[in-house]
Order: sequence, then structure tokens, then C-alpha cells
Amino acid sequence: MDEKCVIPAAQNWPQRAAAGIVGAYFLTAAGLKLFSGGAVTVSGGGYTPALQLLAVQVELVLGAWLILDRMPVAAWLSACLLLATLAGISFTSALRGQSDCGCFGQFKVHPGITTAINLAVLGLLLLCRPPVKWPENRGTLAAVGVLAVAAGGLAWTANGPLGDKLLAKWQGRTVALRSSVIDAGEGTVGMTKQLPVIVTNASSRDIRLIGGGASCSCTTTQNLPTIVPAGSEVAVQIELTFRGTPGKFEHRFEFFSDDKKQPKLYWVIVGQVADRLP
Repeated sequence: MDEKCVIPAAQNWPQRAAAGIVGAYFLTAAGLKLFSGGAVTVSGGGYTPALQLLAVQVELVLGAWLILDRMPVAAWLSACLLLATLAGISFTSALRGQSDCGCFGQFKVHPGITTAINLAVLGLLLLCRPPVKWPENRGTLAAVGVLAVAAGGLAWTANGPLGDKLLAKWQGRTVALRSSVIDAGEGTVGMTKQLPVIVTNASSRDIRLIGGGASCSCTTTQNLPTIVPAGSEVAVQIELTFRGTPGKFEHRFEFFSDDKKQPKLYWVIVGQVADRLP
């Protein structure tokens, strides 16, 4: 892709500065997740560890691409697409009542704040965009479109059972949760709901789930202890009783297993206590 620069480099410093700032932002977010273990923990907004790890890799590649200033139009378009996607994901997480987006590892940041940050960074890129002549950049647009479709396909695969199984095999994990966040929805005080939690076993032997515990007394397990057969999965029923004052809540939960590599599995339940249901 031959991209012609129609503005002298000395006059194009805002675009280069903006690309460097956004590149550093991506690298910092990826680094915080990697070095804190946040890329494969429950703090990832309800998405599978495989998808979270894929997101880290995308941030690393795109961050380095922006800083190196190679093919700036393609890098700019890719960064704009990623920021718009991340803003949408963070906004959805905020609506679901999550208190941490999982975007910055162990540094807990509310999804609403992350949404605002991503939109602000996107605005910076739009304000300081590289010189683009759309008719002459049709090849760049097509290439970025192909990359976006490929990335979407990988994300869809990573966020499903296949992605989790592949990641578990690569990491040597045996027992895992299908999702790290369970959305209980809305309920009035005293209402109970049955929530299925899918536990998978990628090992060659049966794994026994011994029990579970929650950060509040409003959540209990229904069919523990139980056996997760080798290469299979089971649904553990969790009973949630809505309690407390009206508003959103987040309860941490953990399972205990007889697997020496992973004796504990962590996840959270989010929901909202309502005055009355519509």
C-alpha cells in the first residue's frame, strides 16, 4: 500500500504526536493486564479469558504500529475501529452494573470512566488524523476492512467454547468457567433466581467440585459437590436471593475443586435490586 503524504512532516507533527499518545495508551493498557494477570482473570467484563488475551495481543500490535508510524492511514483507521469497539464494550459493561471493566489489570476503573477515556482518545485521533484522500486510499480501506472482519471472526471464536478449550490446553489449565461474569438481571427484594454456571474440564481425568462460597449470604449452590467428567462440562445451579437497597450489585463467588493446579475458580454475579418490576 503506497500512501502519499501530502503534508510536509514538519507540519504534520500533531498527527504523529496523537498516534504516539494513542500507541502508548494501548501498550500501557496491555502491559497492565499482562503483568497483573488481568488478561485471564474474572476482571475481564464477562468475556472469556481467550478473548481477553486476544484483546491484549491486538493492543500490543496496534500500539507498536502507531508509535512506529508505518502506514499511518491504515494504523489510524484500525485504531479508530478498536477504540469505538472498546467504548461500546465498556458502555455495555456499565449498563450491566459492573464496577470494574478489567481494562487496566489490577487497577479497578469503572466502565463508565473507561468509556469516556476511549471516546476522548478516539476524538484525539479524529482531530489529528493523517492526510487522507479517500479515493486514493481505497486499497487501504479494503485492507483494514479485511483485517476487521478477520479480527471479528477470531474474537467470536475466542469468546466461545472452542477458544476457551484451546487456551486451556495451551496454558495447561484443566478446569475452567465458561464465563467469568453472570448477569442475574433485575429482581425485587426477596425474589430468588436459579443461575446456571457452566464449568468445563479439559483434562483427561474427572474433576470434583467440592463446594463454593460467595461474598454475601444471598447466594448458595444447589448441586455441590459434583463431578465434572474428563473432556466434558457440567452446569452448577446457583440460587440468588435479591436483598438490600435498590440499585446495582456485584457479588464475588468461588468454587473449590480437587484439582491441584486450580483449587479455586473465581467469578462474579452482577444484577440490580429494583423497587418493583416493570
